[in-house]
Amino acid sequence: MNLVERTRGHVMIVDVQGPMVRDEAEPVVLLEALRRAVDHGQVNILLNVAEVTTVDSLWLGAVLQGYTTTTRRGGTIKLLHVSRRFHELLVVTKLDRVLESFESESAALVSMGEPLAR
Repeated sequence: MNLVERTRGHVMIVDVQGPMVRDEAEPVVLLEALRRAVDHGQVNILLNVAEVTTVDSLWLGAVLQGYTTTTRRGGTIKLLHVSRRFHELLVVTKLDRVLESFESESAALVSMGEPLAR
């Protein structure tokens, strides 16, 4: 699993690449990255999971913990490019009601208060 961080206005975009399962990397890596971002004032975070091949419940728990941390600071975490299997996991756990997801980066950014790019 690899994390690539980039910023667009007041939104930090984290491109997550590879499997999100315990065997590949501990969920704490993602959680630490999210906490570090929040500690530096980045409370609006977009997780781009387009290149995530597998997700397990521990990783989903880390995303949810990150969501809780950011919302307590007045921000949010949203998901971008959720695969069908990841979406099914969100539906089964009813987290699709909590974690908003988008198919378009620009739509996600607009939902977070960023103006459309020109």
